[in-house]
Amino acid sequence: MNRERNPLLSAYALLVYAFLFAPIVVLMIFSFNDSRRTFVWKGFTTEWYGKLLANDDLLAAVGVTVQVAVVAVLASTILGSLLGLGLARLRFRGRGSTETLVLIPMVTPEIVMGLSLLLFFVALFDTRGSFAQLSIAHITFCVSFVTITVRSRAAGMSPQLEEAARDLGASAWGAFRYVTLPLITPGIVPRGAPSDT
Repeated sequence: MNRERNPLLSAYALLVYAFLFAPIVVLMIFSFNDSRRTFVWKGFTTEWYGKLLANDDLLAAVGVTVQVAVVAVLASTILGSLLGLGLARLRFRGRGSTETLVLIPMVTPEIVMGLSLLLFFVALFDTRGSFAQLSIAHITFCVSFVTITVRSRAAGMSPQLEEAARDLGASAWGAFRYVTLPLITPGIVPRGAPSDT
């Protein structure tokens, strides 16, 4: 399906992204508001950003947040793509259970998942709040979204395309790199970036 033939699908996707990102844009605009009240615009100011840059603890927290987000997006994109391909292509015992496990983070409320992971890390490592633990928690949540999208994309792809590449002399890696990866990339890119939103 391309956009010319299905404008409704494009409009729907645009609405979904607007729903996700409009609150963030509004928040960014009002961060320059000169009023202490949230939705009463009194004028433009950068005073709050000056106070932000003077607060070392807050800057450290923002730095950790950005680092965790980058690690989570990269790791969940790689792991989710591999898992999605495996679920679409391979038939193995426990496949249904694996698909159910992939869906659990998507349907579990974030507060429940966060508390569960906190209790897990405290019980296992007797510590909490390390960078590795924060990253693992975010990856656990984000990988599901990438997996579902890539699995759907890979399931609609004919395995004969890869077989044809192999028949023409491509290695397994070459067939994946030049045939499979370009075909599943439209499923990876749109989910990888917003997976940590």
